Parts: sequence; structure tokens; C-alpha cells
Amino acid sequence: MSQKPLVAIVNIVLLFAQAAFTNAADPSRTWPKIKLLNPKEVKLSGAIGDSLDRGVKRLAKPPYSLEWLRSDVSFETNRIFTNYSGDASGRFLELVALTRSEDHPAPAAFRPLMETVSKYQKADGHFGKEHDYSKPLKQNTTPITMLWGNARMLVGLVTCAEELHDPKLLEAAKRLGDFYVNSNKHLTSPAREAEYRSSGTYGDSYTCCYFPAMEGLNLLYLATKDERYLKQAKRMAEWFFKFDTLPTDHSHGNLCDWRSIVQLYEITGEKRYLDLACAKWDAAMNGGYIWPIGGVGEHFYVSFKGDEGCSESDLLRFHLDLWRMTGEVRYLDMAERLLLNQYAANQCPNGGYGMRLYDNDATGPIATHNPVEEWPFCCNFHGPLGLYFLKGYLAASSDQGIFVNFPLDFTAPVKAGGRDWRIAVQSNPRYSVGEADLEVELVPQGQTDATHTTLWLRVPAWSTGVKSASINGAVISPPVEGGYLRIERDFKAGEKVKITFLTELFAEGRKFQRQRIEPGKISRLRDVALVLGPQVLFAPQEPAGRPTLLATVNAAGKLELLAREENDYISVALPGPDVNEAQIATALESAPPVLLHPWQYSSTNRRMAFLCDLVVLPKGSTALKGLTAFVDRARSAR
Repeated sequence: MSQKPLVAIVNIVLLFAQAAFTNAADPSRTWPKIKLLNPKEVKLSGAIGDSLDRGVKRLAKPPYSLEWLRSDVSFETNRIFTNYSGDASGRFLELVALTRSEDHPAPAAFRPLMETVSKYQKADGHFGKEHDYSKPLKQNTTPITMLWGNARMLVGLVTCAEELHDPKLLEAAKRLGDFYVNSNKHLTSPAREAEYRSSGTYGDSYTCCYFPAMEGLNLLYLATKDERYLKQAKRMAEWFFKFDTLPTDHSHGNLCDWRSIVQLYEITGEKRYLDLACAKWDAAMNGGYIWPIGGVGEHFYVSFKGDEGCSESDLLRFHLDLWRMTGEVRYLDMAERLLLNQYAANQCPNGGYGMRLYDNDATGPIATHNPVEEWPFCCNFHGPLGLYFLKGYLAASSDQGIFVNFPLDFTAPVKAGGRDWRIAVQSNPRYSVGEADLEVELVPQGQTDATHTTLWLRVPAWSTGVKSASINGAVISPPVEGGYLRIERDFKAGEKVKITFLTELFAEGRKFQRQRIEPGKISRLRDVALVLGPQVLFAPQEPAGRPTLLATVNAAGKLELLAREENDYISVALPGPDVNEAQIATALESAPPVLLHPWQYSSTNRRMAFLCDLVVLPKGSTALKGLTAFVDRARSAR
């Protein structure tokens, strides 16, 4: 068979890849209403499935006793953050209600917490200490922090009530929703704007703690269809827009708010909400607030000393929701970057999540260091929660067919075109050799005949082309539309679609701009990440600052490190980016080798740099005459 059609595919796909994280859906194509998978019915395996499994199992271990969890509303024991009334208890209720299954039985504390928590609700519907909200609000005082906890409790109550069909919990949620409705005159008073602003924007401020209740109010409206709750969420949204800005001191709270704004668009259809949410995403990306390894800091800053698992979870869901509403695959590309890099780096060996520390310079973070500090009071709930919701987005359906969004290993039932299907996806990433296989089996359920539908396979931004595409070995030439390979045909059991994507190493600036390397010339790049497939490469680097590394470029402009050992990549430490060829030759003779690797292969305790300065020599340069001896030395030292 002629290779011309396949070459055409490669060229088309390459255009999408070159657009990296700015590619948008085809403007001529109407984005349909999307139906997500039911996360409870998705079997997710591989590294991400393991992360979710370990995160959920962490909830059955200390400190998660009934007394510890309930103390932020009962105050029966003294633990950190009891003044955030409903925070840990509400998060626990939400996550366990969603994830409990035969494989993950509910922890012992779940049922008694669910059955007793409403006893601690006050007459006006709130949880925690009493306060007159007509009085001034001050930073880091119980009235403000209580608002944060009540927002998380509202989500937990509604989720539990819906999942367990529990009218008692729904009544408790309605009473809490009424508290927000009835306190609105005090908490969104224009006359008190200066007072509200004076508490700052960190996690103990009005700006951070009040607005996340929009999420629970939206969910409460969907559960009850009581317009009062939707109207209150909309009032809070309009007030929130007056306070929203970048930078801000608490990314978790801010991203909770923006997820709520997307919810409001979904509920009301008012496009202004979606436009503002997309503009916020663009501002975070273009301003450097989203870091090269895919996530954000605990403070929503370009540079900050640490991240927070809660924020990475919210950012993941923000990406996913924006894709669902727009069809723009750039949001999925960023979700994948986050998942395989910063999200993975934020998990503790015991399955928990928390804060990981970073070294920074004026342009942003450079390297991670030290183990993750587990935060059992918040991140241990929110980290697994993001992965749970991710399961619903692995594939999705609409009247246009079935979309496969991530090259992860999973199986799930899916409904499309009025029919039931079962989809099975297997991935085989071989980034080290420049390839990644994706195998998909789509089986109509309840019949033996082939059934017609359209299968859409996302073309990742990291792909430089398609090496091959086939169904049971027969070559196909699917077109690219809106960032997806489009395969329309009759599908039946036993047929497997196999796509092999091509990828290569590339250097990328902090704001995800791919760097073009000139063949035949020496290039000196500063402050870049080395990216292979969706994974950023990390290099152990004990001194502060960015390492300077050596790479090569061939006649076609392809960037390569000095050698590869399975999933490790070998380079050499140079004294600085302005070295001459003689200094490079000397480094190859005597400087220490540097072993780079994706996050899952790296130590969680060492300082690991993900930004570097890079000197790129043309292959065949006289300065590389000692390369073979250097590689032998590096391999023997492993």
C-alpha cells in the first residue's frame, strides 16, 4: 500500500503538535453536549490507578478516627484547624461517599460521622462557633475560617445525601444553604468591601474562605431545584469577580471558585461565565502562574516555595471542565502534563498528599527538594478526589461519537448513539525510543453484529506525528479534526484500533513555548525544561540554581542528550551556558555525568532540577571527540 496517505496524516498531526498548548477546537465544528463516564464504573490501572488506590486506602489509617474527623464541628478533641469548621469532616464525607466500593470499603469512621454530624448544626444552619456577621471580620479569626469549613461541609453533605439517598443529610445541607442565603446581606455588603479586602487573600481571609461555598450551592440547587440556592451562588459570583486577581495568596481557594464559575455556566448557559473562566486560564498560563511541571504553587504566584495537593486537584478539574465545555484539547494537554509530573510528585509514599518544597529564582521554580510534607487535614482528601473525577473524563460520548482523551489503561461502559458500548484502552509509552502505542477496543453490547459509530482519539500536543494506524493490522488513514483522529466505521468485538504516535525530546520555555534548535550551530538556551512525551525530565542537582547541561542536535534539527540507558538519559554538568568548545571537551573528560529521568523514576528525597540551561552542539563537533569515553565512564558509574 502507498505510504502517501500516512505521510499526509503525519504532516497534519505535526501541525497540531507544533501548536503545543495553544491549539483550539476546529471553529467550524460545533462542540456537542458531552456525557462523561460514570467514575464508579471505570477500571483504571497503571500508575494513575495505583495512585488513586493508595490515596483512597490512606483514609482508613490514623489519624482518621471519628473523634479526629468530627472535632472541627464538635470540638471534642484538639487538633490542627478545628476552627475551619466542617473542612476535614466535609471533605472526608465527600470522598468516601464517592469512592466506597467492594475494593474500597468505607472506613470505620464514615457511617458514624454521617449519622451524627447534623447534631452539631446550629439553629441558623451553620457549623462551628456562633458569630454575629454584622460585626467586623478580621483576618485569621474563627468567623472567617468557619466559612471555609462550612463551604466544604456543604459539598460533603450534598454529595453524601445524593450518593446514599439520605433525606436527613439533604435536610442538613438545605439548612446550611439557607445560612448562606440569609447571611448574604452581611457577607456581600458593598459598604464593607474595604473591610473584607483588609483580611488579605490567604487561607484565613474573607476573599479565600467565603466564595468556595458557590460549589456547594450549585450542587444543592441541582439536588433540590430550589432557585434560592442558585440565585445565591450567582450573587456570590458577581461579588467574587470584584476580588479576583493574580497573583493571589491561596490557589486552592481561588481554583475552587473558578470551578464553581464553570458550574454556573453549565447550569445557566450564560456564556459570560465560561468566557471569564477561559480568560482566567489564559492569564494563568500566559503569566507563568502555571509551572513547567504542570501545576501551581500553594500561593498562586509565579515563584513560591511550595505547592499544595489540593491546588493540583482543583487545577486538574478546572482543565477537565473547560475541555468539557469547549472541546479545546489544549486543556487536556495541560491536564496530562500535570498528572504525570507535579501531581505525581506531590504524593507521599503512604498514599497521602501535601506540600512539596521548591527552589525558585525570579522567573519561577527550578527544582524540588526534600520529601513531601503530608497534610492529612486537607490534601489527603483532595488529591484522590481529583483522580476520582479524572476517571469520568478518560473517555466521553456525545451524538458525534466516543472520545478517548488520555493514553491511560482503563476499561469502562459508555453510551453513544443510543447504544451501550464497552471500551478498553491500553497504552504502551516508549518515549525513550520516540514512540507511544495506543490500542483501543470498542465493543457494542447486547449484540453480535458490527455497529456504526465514530471513535475520536486525541492527538497529544507532544506527538510529532503518527508512525502507523491500523485496525487488526489493516492500515487506515484517519483524518484529524479538532485535535482528534477521527475513525468512523462499523465496530465489532475482537477488532483493535492501534495508533503509534511519534515523539522526541524537546526544550521548552517556562510558558510552554517549544524552542527551535538550529542544526549546524551551537545553541545556548537558558531556563528551559527538557520534555519527552508528556514527561518533564528531572536531574539531581545539589547546588542551588539551574544546572547547565550538554545536548546535541542532528542535521534535521532533532535534539538529543548524550546517551540513553532504558529510561535514564545521560548528560554532563558544564560550568555555565557561555562555555567554549575547549571547556566542553574538558568537561567530557572529567566533569561528573548527570542522569536525568521522568519523575516516577527519581528519588523523592534528593534535590531534583526540572529547569536547566542548555548548550547544544551539532553532532560531529570537534568538542565531542571525547563523547564515547565519557558515555562509557557514565555507564560504569551508574
